[in-house]
Formats: sequence, structure tokens, C-alpha cells
Amino acid sequence: MTIITRQFDFNKQYERWNELHNLLDLMDVPELRYDDVNWLLRNLPINNGNHPQYARAYELCKEIKKEISKALAAMSYR
Repeated sequence: MTIITRQFDFNKQYERWNELHNLLDLMDVPELRYDDVNWLLRNLPINNGNHPQYARAYELCKEIKKEISKALAAMSYR
């Protein structure tokens, strides 16, 4: 567990998720999908590509996915 906490900043992730949820509230996204980063990366551009906050929301999705992937990779090395 020590490896994960060193590489995974829970506070930073919480802030990212919180900001993302606030942005998604302004967009055409089913609430059911708010926590599905893979779905958001595929589908966010379809109905929200012209939204003024689209670029920031998409960037947050990429950052969240990257951090989760790093944490999972660190777990698999144990």
C-alpha cells in the first residue's frame, strides 16, 4: 500500500474529480456516466465538443485516467 500512496495523490485526484463533476453538470452527459472516465473520453466530444468548458473537462479525464493507470501499474509490481 505504501507504493500506491506515494504515487497516487488522493487529494489531487479528489480535486480533479470534483472539478470534473462540476463541469459535467453544465454539459449534456448522463449523470450515470460521470465516474466512467473511459466512457467520457470516448463520448464527451459527441454532444459537448462545442461547449466552452469541453477542453478542460477532457483534459481532466485524461489526467484522471493517467493517474489511475499509474496506480494500477504500481499495484501489479507488488
